[in-house]
Amino acid sequence: MNAWIQKHDFSSGELGTVSKREAIEALNGFDWDSELQKEAKAIELGHEACSPGMGLIADDGTILHIVPSKEGHLIHHHWKQQTMILGLFRKSRSVNTSGIGISHQLTEEIFQSHFRSAHERTRELILEG
Repeated sequence: MNAWIQKHDFSSGELGTVSKREAIEALNGFDWDSELQKEAKAIELGHEACSPGMGLIADDGTILHIVPSKEGHLIHHHWKQQTMILGLFRKSRSVNTSGIGISHQLTEEIFQSHFRSAHERTRELILEG
């Protein structure tokens, strides 16, 4: 699983390949409060800014993007669902799920599900949030 942290100024720091534990440590160890303050200050000054966040991309291209907040995280999940047409033809469709106000504890469950490539469960957890 490859991971990165995006800052308010659109710059990002690649974390490289991470384990589930390393991803959770990176999320918990980053100074999100400071980065959110920098975002607010940039906007106040009329500069372009983006919400800081952390991204995880799996080998199959599935993306989990977390935007931390004191009120609860905003989480986006993007994956390709494989289906069969008439039992003969494979078809894939993009499934995009977002949730807001997701607790820290539920975020860790979502990480675990994402690392297991349990896409349907990840989607359910986000919608529960």
